[in-house]
Amino acid sequence: MLTDLLDLAPEHGRPGDSADIDTADARARALLEVFPVPVTVSRLSDGALFYCNRRAEDLLEIRGLDLHNLASTSFYAHQEERAEMIQELLLAGQVTDKDLRFRSRSGREFWAHLSAQRCRFGDEEAIIVSFHDVHQQRIVAEATRSREAFLRSLFDALPIAVIQTDQQGRIEFINHACQALFGLSLHEFRRRDWWRTLFPDKDYRTFASEHLTRLTNQARKRRNQVGNGANGSSDRMELKAVCYHPRREERDLEFVYVDMGSHGLWTLVDITEQNSAERSLLAANLDLQQQLAENQRLQAQLREQAVRDPLTGLFNRRYLDEILDGELARARRQGYPVTVVMLDIDHFKRLNDTYGHQAGDEVIRRLGGTLRRNSRTGDLLCRYGGEEFILVLPNMGLDDAQTRCEELRRSFASEPVLFGEHLLSATLSGGIALFPGHGTTRDELIQAADAALYAAKAAGRNRLRLAEALPAIPLEPSTTAVPQQC
Repeated sequence: MLTDLLDLAPEHGRPGDSADIDTADARARALLEVFPVPVTVSRLSDGALFYCNRRAEDLLEIRGLDLHNLASTSFYAHQEERAEMIQELLLAGQVTDKDLRFRSRSGREFWAHLSAQRCRFGDEEAIIVSFHDVHQQRIVAEATRSREAFLRSLFDALPIAVIQTDQQGRIEFINHACQALFGLSLHEFRRRDWWRTLFPDKDYRTFASEHLTRLTNQARKRRNQVGNGANGSSDRMELKAVCYHPRREERDLEFVYVDMGSHGLWTLVDITEQNSAERSLLAANLDLQQQLAENQRLQAQLREQAVRDPLTGLFNRRYLDEILDGELARARRQGYPVTVVMLDIDHFKRLNDTYGHQAGDEVIRRLGGTLRRNSRTGDLLCRYGGEEFILVLPNMGLDDAQTRCEELRRSFASEPVLFGEHLLSATLSGGIALFPGHGTTRDELIQAADAALYAAKAAGRNRLRLAEALPAIPLEPSTTAVPQQC
Protein backbone atom coordinates (compact mmCIF):
# COMPACT_ATOMS: atom_id res chain seq x y z
CA MET A 1 0.00 0.00 0.00
CA LEU A 2 1.19 3.52 -0.78
CA THR A 3 0.19 4.55 2.73
CA ASP A 4 3.09 2.45 4.03
CA LEU A 5 5.49 4.68 2.09
CA LEU A 6 4.18 8.04 3.27
CA ASP A 7 3.07 7.23 6.84
CA LEU A 8 -0.57 7.97 6.02
CA ALA A 9 -2.01 4.74 7.48
CA PRO A 10 -4.39 4.91 10.51
CA GLU A 11 -2.68 5.67 13.80
CA HIS A 12 -0.93 2.80 15.55
CA GLY A 13 -3.17 1.09 18.02
CA ARG A 14 -6.36 2.30 16.35
CA PRO A 15 -7.91 -0.24 13.95
CA GLY A 16 -8.64 1.22 10.58
CA ASP A 17 -11.48 -0.09 8.46
CA SER A 18 -11.17 -0.59 4.71
CA ALA A 19 -12.63 2.86 4.01
CA ASP A 20 -9.90 4.48 6.16
CA ILE A 21 -7.23 2.51 4.32
CA ASP A 22 -8.68 3.35 0.92
CA THR A 23 -8.84 7.04 1.85
CA ALA A 24 -5.24 7.04 3.11
CA ASP A 25 -4.08 5.20 0.00
CA ALA A 26 -5.86 7.74 -2.21
CA ARG A 27 -4.14 10.55 -0.30
CA ALA A 28 -0.79 8.85 -0.76
CA ARG A 29 -1.37 8.51 -4.49
CA ALA A 30 -2.44 12.13 -4.74
CA LEU A 31 0.75 13.23 -2.96
CA LEU A 32 2.96 11.11 -5.19
CA GLU A 33 1.18 12.37 -8.31
CA VAL A 34 2.13 15.97 -7.50
CA PHE A 35 5.73 15.14 -6.63
CA PRO A 36 7.99 17.38 -8.75
CA VAL A 37 10.05 14.38 -9.87
CA PRO A 38 9.26 10.91 -11.26
CA VAL A 39 8.69 8.23 -8.59
CA THR A 40 8.50 4.44 -8.95
CA VAL A 41 7.86 1.69 -6.41
CA SER A 42 9.02 -1.83 -7.29
CA ARG A 43 9.60 -5.16 -5.61
CA LEU A 44 13.14 -5.54 -4.27
CA SER A 45 13.57 -9.17 -5.28
CA ASP A 46 12.70 -9.04 -9.00
CA GLY A 47 11.97 -5.39 -9.83
CA ALA A 48 8.25 -5.90 -10.51
CA LEU A 49 6.57 -2.49 -10.69
CA PHE A 50 3.95 -1.68 -8.07
CA TYR A 51 3.45 2.01 -8.85
CA CYS A 52 4.63 4.87 -11.09
CA ASN A 53 3.46 8.45 -10.83
CA ARG A 54 2.61 10.30 -14.02
CA ARG A 55 5.97 11.98 -14.34
CA ALA A 56 7.65 8.57 -14.27
CA GLU A 57 5.15 7.16 -16.75
CA ASP A 58 5.82 10.04 -19.16
CA LEU A 59 9.60 9.87 -18.82
CA LEU A 60 9.69 6.08 -19.23
CA GLU A 61 6.98 6.24 -21.93
CA ILE A 62 4.67 3.73 -20.24
CA ARG A 63 1.57 5.89 -19.80
CA GLY A 64 -1.51 3.69 -20.10
CA LEU A 65 0.33 0.36 -19.83
CA ASP A 66 -0.44 -2.30 -17.25
CA LEU A 67 2.29 -2.03 -14.62
CA HIS A 68 1.82 -5.67 -13.65
CA ASN A 69 3.42 -6.65 -16.97
CA LEU A 70 6.45 -4.39 -16.45
CA ALA A 71 9.59 -4.66 -14.38
CA SER A 72 11.75 -1.76 -13.31
CA THR A 73 14.83 -3.74 -14.33
CA SER A 74 13.92 -3.21 -18.00
CA PHE A 75 14.41 0.54 -17.63
CA TYR A 76 18.05 0.32 -16.51
CA ALA A 77 20.25 0.55 -19.60
CA HIS A 78 23.15 -1.24 -17.91
CA GLN A 79 22.19 -3.95 -15.46
CA GLU A 80 25.57 -3.89 -13.75
CA GLU A 81 24.85 -0.29 -12.68
CA ARG A 82 21.53 -1.38 -11.19
CA ALA A 83 23.18 -4.36 -9.47
CA GLU A 84 25.74 -2.02 -7.91
CA MET A 85 22.94 0.32 -6.77
CA ILE A 86 20.96 -2.60 -5.27
CA GLN A 87 24.06 -3.84 -3.44
CA GLU A 88 24.62 -0.39 -1.96
CA LEU A 89 20.93 -0.24 -1.07
CA LEU A 90 21.09 -3.58 0.73
CA LEU A 91 24.11 -2.46 2.72
CA ALA A 92 23.03 1.06 3.62
CA GLY A 93 19.24 0.94 3.29
CA GLN A 94 19.26 3.94 0.96
CA VAL A 95 21.09 5.43 -2.00
CA THR A 96 21.30 9.17 -2.61
CA ASP A 97 22.49 11.34 -5.48
CA LYS A 98 23.53 8.59 -7.86
CA ASP A 99 23.69 8.86 -11.65
CA LEU A 100 22.59 5.80 -13.64
CA ARG A 101 21.73 5.25 -17.28
CA PHE A 102 18.05 4.56 -17.94
CA ARG A 103 16.28 3.41 -21.09
CA SER A 104 12.69 4.37 -21.93
CA ARG A 105 10.23 1.99 -23.52
CA SER A 106 11.02 3.40 -26.99
CA GLY A 107 14.72 2.72 -26.45
CA ARG A 108 15.86 6.29 -25.67
CA GLU A 109 18.84 6.05 -23.35
CA PHE A 110 19.38 8.85 -20.85
CA TRP A 111 21.21 9.63 -17.63
CA ALA A 112 19.05 9.86 -14.51
CA HIS A 113 19.97 11.30 -11.13
CA LEU A 114 18.27 9.18 -8.48
CA SER A 115 17.77 8.48 -4.83
CA ALA A 116 16.39 5.15 -3.60
CA GLN A 117 15.24 3.73 -0.28
CA ARG A 118 14.11 0.35 0.95
CA CYS A 119 10.52 0.29 2.15
CA ARG A 120 7.50 -1.92 2.70
CA PHE A 121 4.67 -2.12 0.17
CA GLY A 122 2.01 -4.13 1.93
CA ASP A 123 3.67 -7.44 2.74
CA GLU A 124 6.35 -6.97 0.10
CA GLU A 125 9.86 -5.58 0.53
CA ALA A 126 10.15 -2.82 -2.03
CA ILE A 127 12.25 0.03 -3.34
CA ILE A 128 10.97 3.56 -3.82
CA VAL A 129 13.05 5.46 -6.37
CA SER A 130 12.82 9.17 -7.19
CA PHE A 131 14.78 10.34 -10.17
CA HIS A 132 14.97 12.97 -12.88
CA ASP A 133 16.46 13.24 -16.35
CA VAL A 134 19.95 14.80 -16.23
CA HIS A 135 20.99 13.67 -19.68
CA GLN A 136 21.28 17.18 -21.06
CA GLN A 137 23.24 18.32 -18.01
CA ARG A 138 25.64 15.42 -18.51
CA ILE A 139 26.11 16.36 -22.14
CA VAL A 140 26.83 19.95 -21.14
CA ALA A 141 29.19 18.81 -18.37
CA GLU A 142 31.02 16.51 -20.75
CA ALA A 143 31.37 19.32 -23.28
CA THR A 144 32.66 21.55 -20.48
CA ARG A 145 35.18 18.90 -19.43
CA SER A 146 36.34 18.51 -23.03
CA ARG A 147 36.83 22.24 -23.32
CA GLU A 148 38.72 22.35 -20.05
CA ALA A 149 40.91 19.46 -21.17
CA PHE A 150 41.67 21.33 -24.38
CA LEU A 151 42.58 24.45 -22.43
CA ARG A 152 44.79 22.41 -20.11
CA SER A 153 46.58 20.94 -23.12
CA LEU A 154 47.02 24.44 -24.47
CA PHE A 155 48.42 25.66 -21.16
CA ASP A 156 50.70 22.64 -20.88
CA ALA A 157 52.30 23.66 -24.18
CA LEU A 158 53.24 27.09 -22.81
CA PRO A 159 56.78 27.62 -21.45
CA ILE A 160 56.82 27.68 -17.62
CA ALA A 161 59.69 29.42 -15.95
CA VAL A 162 60.88 28.08 -12.57
CA ILE A 163 63.00 30.01 -10.07
CA GLN A 164 64.32 28.23 -6.98
CA THR A 165 65.22 30.39 -3.99
CA ASP A 166 66.40 29.89 -0.44
CA GLN A 167 64.42 31.05 2.57
CA GLN A 168 65.98 34.49 2.28
CA GLY A 169 64.81 34.83 -1.33
CA ARG A 170 68.27 34.38 -2.91
CA ILE A 171 68.21 32.61 -6.28
CA GLU A 172 69.60 29.10 -6.27
CA PHE A 173 68.51 27.90 -9.68
CA ILE A 174 66.52 28.88 -12.79
CA ASN A 175 65.47 26.42 -15.50
CA HIS A 176 66.01 26.75 -19.26
CA ALA A 177 62.48 28.07 -19.81
CA CYS A 178 63.23 30.91 -17.40
CA GLN A 179 66.52 31.65 -19.12
CA ALA A 180 64.75 31.65 -22.49
CA LEU A 181 61.97 33.87 -21.15
CA PHE A 182 64.24 36.55 -19.72
CA GLY A 183 67.32 36.08 -21.90
CA LEU A 184 69.51 35.88 -18.80
CA SER A 185 71.73 33.11 -17.48
CA LEU A 186 71.73 31.89 -13.87
CA HIS A 187 74.95 33.82 -13.28
CA GLU A 188 73.41 37.03 -14.63
CA PHE A 189 70.30 36.51 -12.54
CA ARG A 190 72.39 36.04 -9.40
CA ARG A 191 74.46 39.07 -10.23
CA ARG A 192 71.41 41.29 -10.52
CA ASP A 193 68.68 42.39 -8.15
CA TRP A 194 66.03 40.21 -9.79
CA TRP A 195 63.20 42.32 -8.39
CA ARG A 196 64.64 45.31 -10.22
CA THR A 197 65.19 43.17 -13.29
CA LEU A 198 61.54 42.08 -13.46
CA PHE A 199 60.03 45.36 -12.24
CA PRO A 200 62.22 48.29 -13.22
CA ASP A 201 59.57 50.90 -12.41
CA LYS A 202 59.92 51.82 -8.73
CA ASP A 203 56.22 52.37 -7.97
CA TYR A 204 55.15 49.19 -9.72
CA ARG A 205 58.02 47.30 -8.04
CA THR A 206 56.65 48.36 -4.63
CA PHE A 207 53.18 47.20 -5.67
CA ALA A 208 54.50 43.86 -6.99
CA SER A 209 56.70 43.30 -3.97
CA GLU A 210 53.76 43.69 -1.59
CA HIS A 211 51.66 41.17 -3.50
CA LEU A 212 54.46 38.63 -3.99
CA THR A 213 55.34 38.87 -0.28
CA ARG A 214 51.70 38.11 0.48
CA LEU A 215 51.93 35.02 -1.77
CA THR A 216 55.01 33.70 0.06
CA ASN A 217 53.42 34.24 3.48
CA GLN A 218 50.22 32.57 2.28
CA ALA A 219 52.11 29.49 1.01
CA ARG A 220 54.10 29.17 4.26
CA LYS A 221 50.96 29.47 6.37
CA ARG A 222 49.24 26.74 4.37
CA ARG A 223 52.30 24.48 4.69
CA ASN A 224 52.34 24.97 8.45
CA GLN A 225 48.62 24.16 8.66
CA VAL A 226 49.07 20.93 6.71
CA GLY A 227 52.26 19.87 8.41
CA ASN A 228 56.02 19.90 7.87
CA GLY A 229 55.87 16.85 5.62
CA ALA A 230 53.80 18.68 2.98
CA ASN A 231 54.30 21.59 0.63
CA GLY A 232 52.30 24.80 0.68
CA SER A 233 51.12 26.52 -2.49
CA SER A 234 49.92 30.08 -2.87
CA ASP A 235 47.18 31.55 -4.99
CA ARG A 236 48.02 32.82 -8.44
CA MET A 237 48.93 36.44 -8.98
CA GLU A 238 49.09 38.11 -12.36
CA LEU A 239 51.66 40.87 -12.75
CA LYS A 240 53.36 42.67 -15.60
CA ALA A 241 57.10 42.01 -15.75
CA VAL A 242 59.84 43.11 -18.14
CA CYS A 243 61.37 40.34 -20.24
CA TYR A 244 64.56 40.70 -22.29
CA HIS A 245 64.24 37.99 -24.92
CA PRO A 246 63.82 38.15 -27.82
CA ARG A 247 63.44 41.89 -27.13
CA ARG A 248 62.94 44.00 -24.06
CA GLU A 249 59.19 44.24 -23.50
CA GLU A 250 56.59 44.06 -20.80
CA ARG A 251 54.74 40.72 -20.56
CA ASP A 252 51.86 39.36 -18.52
CA LEU A 253 53.24 36.76 -16.10
CA GLU A 254 51.36 34.54 -13.69
CA PHE A 255 53.21 34.00 -10.39
CA VAL A 256 52.73 31.08 -8.01
CA TYR A 257 54.92 30.42 -4.97
CA VAL A 258 55.35 26.92 -3.51
CA ASP A 259 56.96 26.66 -0.09
CA MET A 260 59.12 23.51 0.02
CA GLY A 261 60.44 24.06 3.54
CA SER A 262 64.16 24.42 2.93
CA HIS A 263 63.61 26.43 -0.22
CA GLY A 264 60.90 27.97 -2.34
CA LEU A 265 59.83 27.58 -5.96
CA TRP A 266 58.46 30.38 -8.10
CA THR A 267 56.61 29.36 -11.25
CA LEU A 268 56.20 32.10 -13.84
CA VAL A 269 53.88 31.48 -16.79
CA ASP A 270 53.80 33.87 -19.72
CA ILE A 271 50.07 34.39 -20.27
CA THR A 272 50.29 37.35 -22.62
CA GLU A 273 49.03 35.36 -25.60
CA GLN A 274 46.52 33.59 -23.38
CA ASN A 275 45.10 36.91 -22.18
CA SER A 276 44.97 38.14 -25.75
CA ALA A 277 43.25 34.92 -26.81
CA GLU A 278 40.80 35.20 -23.90
CA ARG A 279 39.97 38.75 -24.89
CA SER A 280 39.44 37.58 -28.46
CA LEU A 281 37.43 34.64 -27.18
CA LEU A 282 35.34 36.96 -25.01
CA ALA A 283 34.65 39.18 -28.00
CA ALA A 284 33.81 36.12 -30.09
CA ASN A 285 31.53 34.82 -27.32
CA LEU A 286 29.74 38.15 -27.18
CA ASP A 287 29.23 38.02 -30.95
CA LEU A 288 28.07 34.41 -30.65
CA GLN A 289 25.62 35.30 -27.87
CA GLN A 290 24.20 38.06 -30.01
CA GLN A 291 23.84 35.63 -32.93
CA LEU A 292 22.22 33.02 -30.64
CA ALA A 293 19.82 35.63 -29.27
CA GLU A 294 18.88 36.61 -32.81
CA ASN A 295 18.44 32.94 -33.77
CA GLN A 296 16.25 32.36 -30.70
CA ARG A 297 14.17 35.39 -31.61
CA LEU A 298 13.71 34.11 -35.16
CA GLN A 299 12.90 30.60 -33.91
CA ALA A 300 10.31 32.02 -31.50
CA GLN A 301 8.85 34.03 -34.37
CA LEU A 302 8.70 30.91 -36.54
CA ARG A 303 7.08 28.91 -33.73
CA GLU A 304 4.51 31.66 -33.29
CA GLN A 305 3.80 31.73 -37.01
CA ALA A 306 3.37 27.93 -37.03
CA VAL A 307 0.48 28.11 -34.54
CA ARG A 308 -1.16 31.33 -35.73
CA ASP A 309 -3.74 31.84 -38.45
CA PRO A 310 -2.21 34.48 -40.76
CA LEU A 311 -5.60 36.03 -41.68
CA THR A 312 -6.97 36.67 -38.17
CA GLY A 313 -3.92 36.39 -35.93
CA LEU A 314 -5.81 33.84 -33.80
CA PHE A 315 -4.44 30.40 -32.99
CA ASN A 316 -4.94 27.70 -35.60
CA ARG A 317 -6.33 24.18 -35.41
CA ARG A 318 -2.87 22.69 -34.90
CA TYR A 319 -2.39 24.70 -31.72
CA LEU A 320 -5.88 23.79 -30.51
CA ASP A 321 -5.09 20.09 -30.94
CA GLU A 322 -1.87 20.53 -28.96
CA ILE A 323 -3.27 22.59 -26.09
CA LEU A 324 -6.84 21.43 -25.45
CA ASP A 325 -5.90 18.01 -24.03
CA GLY A 326 -3.65 19.67 -21.45
CA GLU A 327 -6.35 22.17 -20.49
CA LEU A 328 -8.86 19.37 -19.97
CA ALA A 329 -6.34 17.42 -17.88
CA ARG A 330 -5.84 20.46 -15.60
CA ALA A 331 -9.61 20.97 -15.36
CA ARG A 332 -10.03 17.31 -14.42
CA ARG A 333 -7.38 17.56 -11.68
CA GLN A 334 -8.54 20.90 -10.28
CA GLY A 335 -12.27 20.38 -10.76
CA TYR A 336 -13.25 23.43 -12.84
CA PRO A 337 -15.50 23.54 -15.93
CA VAL A 338 -14.32 24.26 -19.47
CA THR A 339 -16.72 25.50 -22.14
CA VAL A 340 -16.03 24.79 -25.81
CA VAL A 341 -17.89 26.93 -28.36
CA MET A 342 -17.98 26.32 -32.12
CA LEU A 343 -18.99 29.38 -34.19
CA ASP A 344 -19.78 29.51 -37.89
CA ILE A 345 -20.52 32.50 -40.15
CA ASP A 346 -23.97 32.06 -41.66
CA HIS A 347 -24.32 31.87 -45.47
CA PHE A 348 -20.57 32.40 -45.86
CA LYS A 349 -20.41 30.53 -49.17
CA ARG A 350 -23.10 32.78 -50.63
CA LEU A 351 -21.16 35.84 -49.43
CA ASN A 352 -18.01 34.53 -51.11
CA ASP A 353 -19.83 33.70 -54.33
CA THR A 354 -21.52 37.12 -54.44
CA TYR A 355 -18.71 39.46 -53.42
CA GLY A 356 -15.57 37.35 -53.85
CA HIS A 357 -13.08 35.73 -51.53
CA GLN A 358 -11.46 39.02 -50.54
CA ALA A 359 -14.80 40.14 -49.14
CA GLY A 360 -15.06 36.84 -47.26
CA ASP A 361 -11.55 37.38 -45.87
CA GLU A 362 -12.57 40.82 -44.57
CA VAL A 363 -15.58 39.34 -42.78
CA ILE A 364 -13.41 36.61 -41.22
CA ARG A 365 -10.85 39.21 -40.19
CA ARG A 366 -13.61 41.31 -38.60
CA LEU A 367 -14.87 38.30 -36.63
CA GLY A 368 -11.35 37.64 -35.36
CA GLY A 369 -11.16 41.20 -34.06
CA THR A 370 -14.58 40.91 -32.41
CA LEU A 371 -13.51 37.73 -30.62
CA ARG A 372 -10.27 39.32 -29.37
CA ARG A 373 -12.05 42.40 -28.02
CA ASN A 374 -14.56 40.30 -26.12
CA SER A 375 -12.22 37.67 -24.63
CA ARG A 376 -10.54 37.22 -21.27
CA THR A 377 -6.91 36.54 -20.55
CA GLY A 378 -6.66 32.78 -20.62
CA ASP A 379 -9.40 32.22 -23.21
CA LEU A 380 -8.24 30.23 -26.26
CA LEU A 381 -9.45 31.65 -29.59
CA CYS A 382 -8.87 29.51 -32.68
CA ARG A 383 -9.79 29.65 -36.32
CA TYR A 384 -10.71 26.02 -36.80
CA GLY A 385 -10.94 26.15 -40.59
CA GLY A 386 -12.72 28.20 -43.24
CA GLU A 387 -15.43 30.23 -41.52
CA GLU A 388 -15.45 28.05 -38.40
CA PHE A 389 -14.02 29.24 -35.10
CA ILE A 390 -13.61 27.49 -31.74
CA LEU A 391 -13.47 29.21 -28.36
CA VAL A 392 -12.13 27.40 -25.29
CA LEU A 393 -13.27 29.18 -22.11
CA PRO A 394 -11.62 27.73 -18.99
CA ASN A 395 -13.43 28.04 -15.66
CA MET A 396 -16.65 29.27 -17.26
CA GLY A 397 -20.02 27.56 -16.84
CA LEU A 398 -22.85 27.28 -19.34
CA ASP A 399 -24.82 30.32 -18.16
CA ASP A 400 -21.85 32.68 -18.35
CA ALA A 401 -20.71 31.13 -21.62
CA GLN A 402 -24.14 31.51 -23.17
CA THR A 403 -24.31 35.17 -22.08
CA ARG A 404 -20.81 35.82 -23.47
CA CYS A 405 -21.60 34.15 -26.79
CA GLU A 406 -24.90 36.04 -27.16
CA GLU A 407 -22.96 39.28 -26.70
CA LEU A 408 -20.48 38.13 -29.34
CA ARG A 409 -23.25 37.14 -31.72
CA ARG A 410 -25.07 40.47 -31.37
CA SER A 411 -21.84 42.47 -31.55
CA PHE A 412 -20.75 40.76 -34.77
CA ALA A 413 -24.19 41.14 -36.37
CA SER A 414 -24.24 44.88 -35.53
CA GLU A 415 -20.82 45.59 -37.09
CA PRO A 416 -21.14 45.44 -40.89
CA VAL A 417 -17.95 45.29 -42.93
CA LEU A 418 -17.22 47.99 -45.49
CA PHE A 419 -15.85 46.33 -48.63
CA GLY A 420 -15.40 48.71 -51.50
CA GLU A 421 -18.82 50.23 -52.10
CA HIS A 422 -20.58 47.42 -50.29
CA LEU A 423 -21.60 47.23 -46.66
CA LEU A 424 -21.50 43.53 -45.78
CA SER A 425 -23.51 42.19 -42.87
CA ALA A 426 -23.18 38.67 -41.52
CA THR A 427 -24.49 36.65 -38.60
CA LEU A 428 -23.18 33.82 -36.45
CA SER A 429 -24.52 30.49 -35.40
CA GLY A 430 -22.93 28.65 -32.50
CA GLY A 431 -22.92 25.42 -30.55
CA ILE A 432 -21.91 25.30 -26.87
CA ALA A 433 -20.55 22.22 -25.07
CA LEU A 434 -19.37 21.94 -21.45
CA PHE A 435 -16.67 19.76 -19.91
CA PRO A 436 -17.44 17.34 -18.38
CA GLY A 437 -21.21 17.30 -18.91
CA HIS A 438 -21.11 17.15 -22.72
CA GLY A 439 -17.81 15.35 -23.15
CA THR A 440 -14.63 14.41 -21.33
CA THR A 441 -12.17 14.41 -24.23
CA ARG A 442 -11.19 16.88 -26.92
CA ASP A 443 -12.95 14.94 -29.68
CA GLU A 444 -16.14 14.44 -27.64
CA LEU A 445 -16.40 18.14 -26.79
CA ILE A 446 -15.75 19.31 -30.34
CA GLN A 447 -18.25 16.80 -31.73
CA ALA A 448 -20.84 17.91 -29.15
CA ALA A 449 -20.29 21.58 -29.97
CA ASP A 450 -20.43 20.79 -33.70
CA ALA A 451 -23.72 18.90 -33.28
CA ALA A 452 -25.17 21.85 -31.34
CA LEU A 453 -23.97 24.21 -34.10
CA TYR A 454 -25.75 22.05 -36.67
CA ALA A 455 -28.93 22.29 -34.58
CA ALA A 456 -28.61 26.09 -34.51
CA LYS A 457 -28.24 26.13 -38.29
CA ALA A 458 -31.25 23.86 -38.70
CA ALA A 459 -33.33 26.13 -36.42
CA GLY A 460 -32.84 29.12 -38.72
CA ARG A 461 -29.26 30.34 -38.06
CA ASN A 462 -28.18 33.48 -36.18
CA ARG A 463 -28.61 31.73 -32.85
CA LEU A 464 -26.91 29.51 -30.26
CA ARG A 465 -27.70 26.01 -29.14
CA LEU A 466 -26.47 23.96 -26.17
CA ALA A 467 -25.12 20.46 -26.67
CA GLU A 468 -26.96 17.47 -25.35
CA ALA A 469 -25.63 15.98 -22.11
CA LEU A 470 -23.80 12.67 -22.20
CA PRO A 471 -25.91 9.66 -21.14
CA ALA A 472 -25.15 8.42 -17.65
CA ILE A 473 -24.17 4.92 -18.86
CA PRO A 474 -23.14 4.89 -22.53
CA LEU A 475 -24.09 1.60 -24.14
CA GLU A 476 -21.67 1.72 -27.06
CA PRO A 477 -19.55 4.25 -28.92
CA SER A 478 -21.54 6.39 -31.32
CA THR A 479 -20.85 5.77 -34.99
CA THR A 480 -23.14 8.48 -36.36
CA ALA A 481 -21.23 10.98 -38.50
CA VAL A 482 -21.81 14.67 -37.76
CA PRO A 483 -23.09 16.43 -40.91
CA GLN A 484 -20.82 19.02 -42.48
CA GLN A 485 -21.71 22.69 -41.85
CA CYS A 486 -22.01 25.24 -44.59
